[in-house]
Amino acid sequence: MSLKVTGGIYKGRKIACPKNIARPTQSIMRQSLFNSIQTSILDAFFLDLFSGSGIMGIEAISRGAKYVTFVDKSPLAVKVIKSNLSSLQIQIDHQVISNDAIAVISQLDTPYDFIYLDPPYKIAVEIAPKVLYQLQKRNILKDDGSIFLEMSSNDYREFEIENLKLVKHKKFGSSVLQQYKHSF
Repeated sequence: MSLKVTGGIYKGRKIACPKNIARPTQSIMRQSLFNSIQTSILDAFFLDLFSGSGIMGIEAISRGAKYVTFVDKSPLAVKVIKSNLSSLQIQIDHQVISNDAIAVISQLDTPYDFIYLDPPYKIAVEIAPKVLYQLQKRNILKDDGSIFLEMSSNDYREFEIENLKLVKHKKFGSSVLQQYKHSF
């Protein structure tokens, strides 16, 4: 399966998606998210958790992000992400990490402007609050930054995490995109 980048300098370019381990974010959702942050993505630091194909981080790079960290625990997904970055000849500073999201968060100290979480839908309700809690605890979201969480609309929940507030949510077919910001 292949995906197309929806905007920026790599618009229209195809990237690979690992079979049977990734459910790629819909193009309409990607466009909506990046349209909403288009004035802030330039020179931003972007963290792509549960990266799968890496499409969200690649969209961020395509639209001007300065630095992107890709995280996925699947060795196949990491291999595909590296291949996608290589095929696009991406030159900006980036990091691809093969590990569990929570373990990686505990080691990060770079502050990010945008953090994107797209856990597997079957475990999203269980893992999302844990990841949100760790992100808040480690304080790696910049003061004016946003965390975006994608999950199944069938399992939609609003998570209450100290110092984070849900500021927006939007349904896209069978998926929901939530946006969290600092509440201080």
